Amino acid sequence: MPRPIKKRVVKKTDAQEEVLNLYERWLDFYHANTGRVQRIAVAVTVVIAALAVLYVYLGQREKRAAVLESRAYTAYREAVASGNTALLQEASRKFADAYDMEKSPALLYYQADIQSRLGKSEEAVKILEDMTARYPLTDEMLPLAHVKLGTLYMKMKNYEKALDVFRRVAESRAPVFRDVAMHYVAMLYRRTARVDEAAEYEKKLAELFPESPYAVEIKAKMDAEAKAQQQQEKKDETETGGDNRQ
Repeated sequence: MPRPIKKRVVKKTDAQEEVLNLYERWLDFYHANTGRVQRIAVAVTVVIAALAVLYVYLGQREKRAAVLESRAYTAYREAVASGNTALLQEASRKFADAYDMEKSPALLYYQADIQSRLGKSEEAVKILEDMTARYPLTDEMLPLAHVKLGTLYMKMKNYEKALDVFRRVAESRAPVFRDVAMHYVAMLYRRTARVDEAAEYEKKLAELFPESPYAVEIKAKMDAEAKAQQQQEKKDETETGGDNRQ
């Protein structure tokens, strides 16, 4: 007679028992706090929905900002090419709208440039002062903004402010326009009769940026001065020798 088959009793492991206990405790908590759990679920759902809406909104906002920026640059190029004042004013409005949508130093710079082209130097200076105070010099647009601001100060004959702006770039680690800034510093030193300081900056420019067109110009000037000095010394020696023979 065949033996009856005994069913194997599968013993629960400690891990399985722990999971079951957690599940049972969760069910007890849920039944005891049904309203609270539902409120939490609703709150989480609302937060997720809000984040999804925000993500879509920011994406659409970024697209709108890109469209506005593109239109502003197009208007600016057309205005500069034609020299049309009305187009410049339109480009300025477009840049302002684009900046309201998405903050960017480049958009501020072009607004300042347009104001300068329209003959509104004070307005351009105000924009550039705000821009240079708000953004660090490491931003690629900032050295250009400083140079623009410095030249506007020079145009307004405010040489001390111009010197301060140019020195800020010259003595920084800005990625571009340091040689331009050094050139202007030397120029302003010469204009204010600070010849030694001008020569020091010119020498520094030539050493740090030997490929700069300003360095080439400085080197040519220094060579010409050295040659003139040699010729003068030879002339003095000849005249001295003639006097001695007499």
